[in-house]
Amino acid sequence: MTFGEKLRIARKNKKLTQKELASKIGAKHNSISNWENDQNKPDPDTIQSLCWILDVTPNYFFSNEISVLNQQNTDNHSENKHPLLQIYNNLNAEGQKNLMDYAEYIVNKPEYKKCDTLSEQEIS
Repeated sequence: MTFGEKLRIARKNKKLTQKELASKIGAKHNSISNWENDQNKPDPDTIQSLCWILDVTPNYFFSNEISVLNQQNTDNHSENKHPLLQIYNNLNAEGQKNLMDYAEYIVNKPEYKKCDTLSEQEIS
């Protein structure tokens, strides 16, 4: 199964049109069409976004095994997601980037880095 075929299956399992998926990753809808028709492939950063939005791993796209997503498992997995992930997935590409930039800023603040080095006794 080709990269494009796997992309099409994963997109359809998430009930997204090419245009909707393109909007979520900040691409043109004809890019999705080109990828699904194996005319070319997205760059690694875009593949990471595709994996995030489509709930698949990079292994799904690049393994030699023929694997088809199970619609029921995909739906159940989506329902069990943390509410913040559901909000993130509903943002457009710019909103997702802004949120990730802010999260990186917060995580890299010195007071949060200190949390990694606290002993159990300090936490109690």
